Amino acid sequence: MKSPLLKFFKSQNERHEFPVSGRFFNDTDFSKQKMNKPSEDDVVACFYKAFALLCVLTLAFPQWAISQEKTTSETLFKKGGSTRVGFFLEPGFHLSSAGNAGFGSISFRGGAVFNDRLSLGAIYQASVNDFRPEGLQLQNSLLDYRAAGMFLEYTVFSGKLIHATFPLIIGGGELDADSESDDLFEDIWGERNFILLEPGARLEINVSQNIRFNIGGSWRFTSAFNFWGVNQGAFMGPVATAGLKIGIF
Repeated sequence: MKSPLLKFFKSQNERHEFPVSGRFFNDTDFSKQKMNKPSEDDVVACFYKAFALLCVLTLAFPQWAISQEKTTSETLFKKGGSTRVGFFLEPGFHLSSAGNAGFGSISFRGGAVFNDRLSLGAIYQASVNDFRPEGLQLQNSLLDYRAAGMFLEYTVFSGKLIHATFPLIIGGGELDADSESDDLFEDIWGERNFILLEPGARLEINVSQNIRFNIGGSWRFTSAFNFWGVNQGAFMGPVATAGLKIGIF
């Protein structure tokens, strides 16, 4: 005696039926179905959709590429990220000569520091003693010196205890004649101005996080001038320098 369940499965196997969506189809039903071929309108619609998608990607990719370039490109001062800006003030002392007459001058400079590497600012110098160069044609007179301008300085290995820095001064200088006897002559003798260019090199020591001491030298170049027998040849030459930087680097 066969159970009703076995009879059911046997009959289903003979008919090759299987359930689809809640009803039974046999294999002959699928042979009767005709494959639906896409119409020409369907092909055209598909083409326009693909073309529209391609246009969107074409317009979007450059914008994405530009945004990636902005976030990953290297800058002049630092790879990626923002530039760190500090500042400093520096009193200094300079020792030089003009026409075999030595003189000293004090200087004050200050400026901004970018990533503890590149500095940009202003500088002022003034002689602390009067001097009389060889060839000066004025009797009973002495000269004094002043200069002002801007400076550009590049520092290497600033994180090291001792490192190097390379300043460049660009500005203007002035020679002024002072009388040893009567101030009236000073207005007559006048003064002489000239262009100043002074590249240099210094060794710098990190005294503390906010204090640095430097010592070095530079070479003073000037434009052509003649002031009562003293010309640029007598005034151009080496300069010994020292300074104390105080700031946030």
